[in-house]
Amino acid sequence: MVQAQMELLQHKTLNGGAHKVQRGMAYKLFKALVNYDEKYRAMAEVVLASGQTEASAVLDFPTKPEDGDFYCPPYHIDGSCHISGFIVNASDLLDSEQNVYVSHGWGAMKFSRPLTAGMKLRNYVRMQPQPNNVSKGDVYIMEGDQIVAVCEGIKFQQIPRRVLNTFLPPNKGSGPASAAKPAAAPVAAARPAPAAAPIKTAPAPAKAAPAPAPAAPKAAPKPKKAAAPKKAAGGLTAKVMKILAKETEVDEGELVDEAQFENLGVDSLLSLTISAVFREELDMDISSTLFTDYPTVGDMKKYFAQFDNGSSTSSSAEEEDSDEDSIPPTDAATPMDDLSTPASSVPSSAPSDAGKPDSPTRETLEDVGDVSLAKHIVAQEMGVDIAEVTDDADLAEMGMDSLMSLTILGELREKTGIDLPSTFLTTNPTMKDIDNALGMRPKPKAAPKPAAPKAAAPSSSKKTDMNEVSARLSALNNNTDISRYPNATSVLLQGNPKQATKKIFFLPDGSGSATSYVSIPNLGPDVCAYGLNCPFMKNPEQWQCGIEISALVYLAEIKRRQPQGPYIIGGWSAGGVIAYSVAQALLAANEGVEKLLLLDSPCPVNLAPLPARLHNFFNEIGLLGTGDPAKTPKWLLPHFSAAIRSLSDYDPKPSLRPIPTYAIWCREGVAGNPGDPRPPPAEEEDPAPMTWLLEHRTNFKDNGWAQLCGDSMKFGVMGGHHFSMMKPPHADDLGNLIREGLDWQP
Repeated sequence: MVQAQMELLQHKTLNGGAHKVQRGMAYKLFKALVNYDEKYRAMAEVVLASGQTEASAVLDFPTKPEDGDFYCPPYHIDGSCHISGFIVNASDLLDSEQNVYVSHGWGAMKFSRPLTAGMKLRNYVRMQPQPNNVSKGDVYIMEGDQIVAVCEGIKFQQIPRRVLNTFLPPNKGSGPASAAKPAAAPVAAARPAPAAAPIKTAPAPAKAAPAPAPAAPKAAPKPKKAAAPKKAAGGLTAKVMKILAKETEVDEGELVDEAQFENLGVDSLLSLTISAVFREELDMDISSTLFTDYPTVGDMKKYFAQFDNGSSTSSSAEEEDSDEDSIPPTDAATPMDDLSTPASSVPSSAPSDAGKPDSPTRETLEDVGDVSLAKHIVAQEMGVDIAEVTDDADLAEMGMDSLMSLTILGELREKTGIDLPSTFLTTNPTMKDIDNALGMRPKPKAAPKPAAPKAAAPSSSKKTDMNEVSARLSALNNNTDISRYPNATSVLLQGNPKQATKKIFFLPDGSGSATSYVSIPNLGPDVCAYGLNCPFMKNPEQWQCGIEISALVYLAEIKRRQPQGPYIIGGWSAGGVIAYSVAQALLAANEGVEKLLLLDSPCPVNLAPLPARLHNFFNEIGLLGTGDPAKTPKWLLPHFSAAIRSLSDYDPKPSLRPIPTYAIWCREGVAGNPGDPRPPPAEEEDPAPMTWLLEHRTNFKDNGWAQLCGDSMKFGVMGGHHFSMMKPPHADDLGNLIREGLDWQP
């Protein structure tokens, strides 16, 4: 029976019913609870059906004679049996952010012979739910078709993660020694939620223990520059292999040329992580399809070998100059009220060099008071006391979701002046990682800085700024009072506002979130892009003011970012309609609109409402939110409904003045091919906007927008459908077309 179940599990890997991971990835996943020493890592390959809490593993004991002389080594026993703890904590049935399983003991262990290195073994377990949140199962260990050992009645108790963190606080040490206890119950040696090995995007030489003398005087080097000197230590390919070994947790000796990355456990998430490390540590522009284009270790080595003697490494003199230019020397302390000061803004066509100097100083890049600027930003945006943001706390476990991470990332970009990648908070999950990457580790306590007392009493706040802007806009736009509505917020998506000569403001689509725009690639060193969040995003039932009033609320935030025009406004889907309304509010106030960017936005003239069944269908097939219908936020579909209602009620008028408009259209429909899933039919005929979303396109002209914007229009056409255009790989084409629209001179 056990043999049959193992064979069935193997068969399920062919149709997606089970997953196979290699040793490196298995123990990397396990590391979320327990960090095993090398000699305990017996699972060479794991096949798991997490929905059924069923798993089997090929066992290969990585022990050596010097590891001790035992009749049956304890690490062989542990390594053979801890698959039980692995599968219950990797189960789809467990909300691992809230709960974990810890060992609750076992009934009996039986061995017909010692378990020794070199034996060809495989184990199997299926854990079954028991009363009181207990999971129980038997681990069978087989040699060929013979059972050679069994561990009966292994139990794991489900407990809240916060309880585990209370009696086993996260280990702040650097070594994994505590995880090396010989025990069949893996969690006896657990190290809950340890900080993952940080991506070294910006090590700070002056902060680390003994550093080379030339690096010592530098207080806060730029992130990209800190990694570059490492290139001189060896060939680029050798460095790539070290990174691959570290990130996959596979010994370099196992990275043979014919090894497939898929078999090494490199899934889509890990490939993105490794690509981000390559970008940072190699200072190279790495394609997001790197692991698809080069699927084996040999392919990857050949690709990087062509750069081994290249000129990608900057000279040390250039790096020193760049560092000195990027961080002007100053002795002035940075008061805390600067943290809430809006970024200085100027017209999009002129360099941002006016107003109060806002470039990062050595003090802002290192610390504000006793803690780093980054920690202040994280605490403020997460709404927690700064003391709760400990060095080793995982921010995701503290409640940082995708929206919050986008806001924090935008603030970090603005305050540091560094164009941080969108994966920065993924590759640097703890406060220590973030501070190290930005060179912000607090200095040892010195004499208090004279300006420090000002930190406790900010002179102004964003709310005050917003009230002033709202008052001005109310006077300009028919005395409409927008002060009774919640403020819109915005995040810096990319670019450096202090250097950019063009600023783009993207209005939110039907989701209400700026996260829709995060996959747009970098548009160039002269461009920065902001994304706006709907003030009613999480309370869509309160959105009753329509498109035109909402446009004034958004405009208040845009004016806070850029007080004077001309402006570049854009939006995807419903965001394009809101962008048009914002442009009309600007023109009514005699402000300049340099350009309107429409990203597959339907013309709002006589726009028929979309039926609710359509967005329910889009959610079911994974087009909304994270792509997992089970994880769709409860506010998302209601927000789409509120947006549809507002669009249907909107009665747009032709533009007060012609607007240079660049519209981007997709060629494909969501269900344009035979056999594509389609939404359930209804008695009434599908409205035109629904057909426009579902069917392949043939009209790539103005699609009705000329009656609003005038004849000064240009069009770009790209592959993909309405939703896929915003994500890789189509997002690259979208970025190129947006850049074309920015460069277009009507």
